[in-house]
Amino acid sequence: MLRFPDGLRDRIKVAAETNGRSMNSEIIARLEDTLITDSYAESLEIHGVKSDLERKAREAAGIQQRLSTIEAKLDQLLALEDHYRADGTSSAARGQAIRKQLSDSVKDHEDGK
Repeated sequence: MLRFPDGLRDRIKVAAETNGRSMNSEIIARLEDTLITDSYAESLEIHGVKSDLERKAREAAGIQQRLSTIEAKLDQLLALEDHYRADGTSSAARGQAIRKQLSDSVKDHEDGK
C-alpha cells in the first residue's frame, strides 16, 4: 500500500493507460528507469573523476620527469663550475664555458632530450 500526494494517483493511471500497462507496472517501470538513469549518471561521474585523476597523475609524472631532467642538468653545470674552479680557470672562461653548457642544455630541453 502506497500513499500518493493529491493528483499523483490520477497522473499515474493516465500514464499507465497511455503506455498500455497496469498502474503497478507503470510505477515499477518508472522507478527502474530512474534507478538505471541514476546508476548510469553515477557511473559517468565516477568514470569522469577517475579520468581526471589519471590525467592529473600523467601530468604530474611528466612534470616530475622534467624536473628530474632539469636537476640533472643543473648538477652537471655545478660540477662543471667546480671543475673549472679547481683547474684555476679564470672567472670569465668559467662563465663562458658554463653559459655554453647551459645553452646546450636549453637546446636539448627544447628538442625534448
